[in-house]
Amino acid sequence: MSKKLEIGDEIVIYPEGGYSYVVTKDISGINYEQEFSSLFLPEELIAVCIGREDMEGVLCDKYILKEIPEELEELCLGGESGFINQSAVLDSVAGILRGKAKDGRKIKYVRSVTDEDINKLFNVTIDFKGKKVYQEGIGKNINEEENFGNSLDINLNFSQSAIKIIRKHIKGKYIDFTSYYYSEEDLQVEEYLKKLVFLKESYYLNSPGVCCDSDAAGFGPGGVDGGYVFYGNYDLFDSDGYWHSYVMAVRPIFYLESEKELQENKDLEILNKKG
Repeated sequence: MSKKLEIGDEIVIYPEGGYSYVVTKDISGINYEQEFSSLFLPEELIAVCIGREDMEGVLCDKYILKEIPEELEELCLGGESGFINQSAVLDSVAGILRGKAKDGRKIKYVRSVTDEDINKLFNVTIDFKGKKVYQEGIGKNINEEENFGNSLDINLNFSQSAIKIIRKHIKGKYIDFTSYYYSEEDLQVEEYLKKLVFLKESYYLNSPGVCCDSDAAGFGPGGVDGGYVFYGNYDLFDSDGYWHSYVMAVRPIFYLESEKELQENKDLEILNKKG
């Protein structure tokens, strides 16, 4: 009988070659193509269990790569195109990771990491109405973004040119300041979890948000960088007409089939060989 799976348990993954994704210029908002290929991934990768999750009615084991391979270290996104397409691009780049675990289980589904994944590891709750970010059982507000949870009337607080841009992405009368960030220094968690999340490489969080003040609104993804978890702070473009670009890594999250499914597959292989 196998031991009970726990958060922090490691497993070896053998990536498969033959998978690639090209980020075209019109999609990324950058004036050059970016190609990512599983052929350039290491022969072995270490992944860490970060829980279990229901995937279409099947309970699967959820993993994150312990380190980000070189092939996934540099993705550039910029401007409005980068913002609009960020979710699909980040998931597609992460999706070049296919293959199986050392125990024979196959990778079933791959996506890029989100702020929700990180917050769940740290037991962090986002209280938008209460305008605070805190760890369950501790209660201290660890958010360092002053405007988090505030709202402004779009028509009363922005110029007509800014309103025109905002209206393409925000419905309704008000714009909410959804961005927040917190530091690893404010977290009361095990050191191994901090080491798992805060890597030497900066990486995207597939978590679009709005970072703004009374003059302009910025739209962009989140990220983990320099000992901080950011949500929506990497604004790729602003309502004042400016655009920005960022180069960060893509960190995959993936799911392995359950041990029950693994055993069923082995039984099927045995039957096929006998047949």
